[in-house]
Amino acid sequence: MRRSLIDALLACVESSSKPKTRRFLLGLSFDELQFIAGFMRSCMLNSPLDARCSDDRDLKLIVLREYLWQSGLRRSTEALRAGAGGN
Repeated sequence: MRRSLIDALLACVESSSKPKTRRFLLGLSFDELQFIAGFMRSCMLNSPLDARCSDDRDLKLIVLREYLWQSGLRRSTEALRAGAGGN
């Protein structure tokens, strides 16, 4: 399941960014990968960020921002700010 999440997240990334993004994703926990996948899903479906209240939500948002930076998906940070702004 972990490998499937990594592969799915890499499918969203430009080819030139895949090696560094793969290295970044391999260092994440399964929970962190799920959080990023949930964000990407919400962007694709144009639905609100599904970030359930959790003790480590702030840390996961940092991890998510780093993924977006590494992957070249910086445009998605606008959606992240919009989704996190109401909390």
